[in-house]
Amino acid sequence: MHRFDRLWSQRAWRALIVCVACSAVSACASPNLYATARALRRGQVQHTVALEGVGAVYPEAAYLPSLPTYQLRVGVAERTDIGVRIANATSLGVDARVELVRGAVDVAVVPGLQGTYVPFSGGPPGLLYGHVPIVVALHPSDRATLVLTGGVTWGVTLGRAAVHSNTVSMPVARDATDSGVALRVGVALAARVHPRLRLFPEVTALVTPETGRTTLTTGFGFQWGALDESQ
Repeated sequence: MHRFDRLWSQRAWRALIVCVACSAVSACASPNLYATARALRRGQVQHTVALEGVGAVYPEAAYLPSLPTYQLRVGVAERTDIGVRIANATSLGVDARVELVRGAVDVAVVPGLQGTYVPFSGGPPGLLYGHVPIVVALHPSDRATLVLTGGVTWGVTLGRAAVHSNTVSMPVARDATDSGVALRVGVALAARVHPRLRLFPEVTALVTPETGRTTLTTGFGFQWGALDESQ
C-alpha cells in the first residue's frame, strides 16, 4: 500500500509539472476571446473562467492541458468595453472590444496586448504579443450566439534569448527587433443557460505562413454577470 501511494504521488507531481510547463507555453499567445461582437454597456461587469488546452496540429501532433484563464470585462463607453485577463495563470493581457455593427449580424474589432515572462535557458526573456481579431456574430436563437473570428497575431521577445518549441503557438523572435506573425481563425458558441450565466466553448487556430506551423487552442468558458445578448 505504501508503494502504491508513493507511485501515485510521483505520477501526480509529474502531471502537475507537465501542466505548469504547458501553461507557460500556451500562455505565449492565448488567442481565445470568450467574447461576442456586442460590447457591454457603460458600468456593466462580466466575468469568465475558462478551462483550456493547446495542441500542435502541424508539423507534429501533440496536445496538453493548461492552467485556467480568468477574464474581466467592463463597459466603459457606448459600444466599447475593456477586457483584462490572466491567461493560463501565467501572463497578463488587456484588450478593447469596439462594436462596429449591431443587427442580425454583429461585427466588432478586439485589439489587444498580452505579456509574459518565461525563464527559458539563455536568459529569461519577456514575451509581448499583439492580437487584432475581427469578430462576426450570428444569432440563431435568443439563447445562442455563433461567433466567428479571424485576424492576425504576432509576437516579439523583449530580450536576446531565443525561444524555440514545436508546441508554442507561433515562432518567437530571436531579438526584440524581429517578430513572428500568425494568421488566426476561430469559432465559438455562446450558449445562455441562465439570465446571468452562459457556457462559451471556443477553439482558435494559429497558422504561421513562413513555416506552416498550425496550433489549436481549445477552451470551455463559464461566463456570468452582464450578458450582452440580453441588451
